[in-house]
Amino acid sequence: MEGTSNIQEKTECEDLQRAYELESVGKKNLLSENYADAVADLSEACQIFSELFGDLSEKCASVQFAYGSALLGLAREESAVLANEGESSDEEEENPSKEEEEPSKLGKNGEAGKLDKQKVEKKSVEQVESEKTEDKEENPNETLDQDEEEDVSNLQVAWEVLDLARQTYERLYSNGEEDAGKKLANTLRALGEVAMESDNYPQAIEDFGKCLEIQVKVLPSDDRAISETHFNMGSAYSCNGEITNAISSYKTSISILEEKMSNLKKEASSSETEEAAKKAAMEEIEDITRVISDIKERMEDTVEAKKEVMETIDLVKPAVEKKVYSAVFGGDMSEFGETTSGFDVPSIGSAESVATSSSVKSVNLITAVKRKAPVSIV
Repeated sequence: MEGTSNIQEKTECEDLQRAYELESVGKKNLLSENYADAVADLSEACQIFSELFGDLSEKCASVQFAYGSALLGLAREESAVLANEGESSDEEEENPSKEEEEPSKLGKNGEAGKLDKQKVEKKSVEQVESEKTEDKEENPNETLDQDEEEDVSNLQVAWEVLDLARQTYERLYSNGEEDAGKKLANTLRALGEVAMESDNYPQAIEDFGKCLEIQVKVLPSDDRAISETHFNMGSAYSCNGEITNAISSYKTSISILEEKMSNLKKEASSSETEEAAKKAAMEEIEDITRVISDIKERMEDTVEAKKEVMETIDLVKPAVEKKVYSAVFGGDMSEFGETTSGFDVPSIGSAESVATSSSVKSVNLITAVKRKAPVSIV
């Protein structure tokens, strides 16, 4: 029995050593934005730590946070690729090929050539499908495993592991553990970003709100991390159609950065500050100035979106009022001397088309917010 116990201890020790090595390499890949390799390394590290200590162990939380962040980064990369492919497809539809534009240049064998090409393409597709079918028949279990893996998205796994880290950090924070508050806030911020990528904007707003509650308690009032969370909150509000709240969050984000910049200027102008520190302060001031400009641009886009929505509402409102009156009282509103300030009241059909146009604008706003390069505040 003692020999068996020693072997088990040695195996666990080797597994733990490998987990630490994988965690170290995975976090380096995460910092260098090599998300695919980071996911592979951190996934295995998470599995080993969980088997040795349990999912809610303090030793698992750090690697769970890193793994979730890597999955989020990978999901964003994949989303960007799909967005670019969609844009390329739209461009191809707008600019048809020369063959389609100039059929006369195909010559006598033009149509035959096209048909031969279609036959070859069809045959290739059939061959591929046949090969896939054969593979499935030979390895049915492997196919099932692949299907199950594809069903679970990177964002879903990211949420699950980040939520495990959140539970651990919440417990440590409530017990007064040093630095647990900052780690909990970072985890809540990451959960909010996962919700944003998943188009779950109310959940993102909730997560960012919880993050802010902790940040204001554990960080200085001019910390750039607080500004970043307010900015993220503004983006979530914007995508959720809460334009007034979005603008308010953007303004708060800017005011925190302005406070930080003011404090840095004082530090740089102080005679007690060393030259190296003065140089670093001036460089950070330049960086903050750039960030504030980026946030103001995002805020202007949001204000413009709100203006378009209000204009649409004003255009649709007369037609909606007319429809409601007709439904309740019958007849029309001519007995009240209905006027439209010199403009034709749109028909119900056109009102619906305007409403559809508003929906499209909202979708375009969300797409613009998500596709814009993230404003790096911290």
